[in-house]
Amino acid sequence: MHLDSIDVEIIRMLQEDGRMMYKDIGKKLGVSIPTVKSRIDKLIQLGVIRKFTAIVDPDKITGKTRALFLLKADPGSMDNVCEALSKFNEVREVYQTAGNFALVAKLEVRDLKELSNLTSKKLPSIQGITDISCLIITDAIKEEYGGLVEPNLIINFKCTFCNAPIMGKPWIEYINGGKYHFSSQECAEAYKQKVVAKKQA
Repeated sequence: MHLDSIDVEIIRMLQEDGRMMYKDIGKKLGVSIPTVKSRIDKLIQLGVIRKFTAIVDPDKITGKTRALFLLKADPGSMDNVCEALSKFNEVREVYQTAGNFALVAKLEVRDLKELSNLTSKKLPSIQGITDISCLIITDAIKEEYGGLVEPNLIINFKCTFCNAPIMGKPWIEYINGGKYHFSSQECAEAYKQKVVAKKQA
């Protein structure tokens, strides 16, 4: 499935102003309000738009220190490390990378003392981390949120059951009020059986 030019422009407008009204989007694009609503609903259902949120500018809040942590980890412990990092409220973003460092984490803390505590105690206590390097952010030159979108980009689906990339049109099932994408009907049936078995356990 591809994003067309209308999808892209709607996303760009919402990235600029998440409170923008449907009528204003429609007026700029020359389409009706129902068209805008159906497009946004579709993008939400497909998972392209994950959520609408308020972005707080950390530079406007005094007493905040931000840093990037470059982490090395044992390959066999990667899942454990990622899960542990994600549980820290101070960790705002985590990226798995290719190169000298397996992970990059962006943190936000109250002060340098709290940052030192994370560096010397909390993060090293995570089983599987073998090396930590810290870069304190002194100024944000540019920060953009959300993915960069262009017309004709392919929407990337992964099968809910087997996690394999879905080539072509996904098999869609509505289960317990949620919408799920599968690579085949067989994966959908296997997932439903798994859900049933989990409920009965």
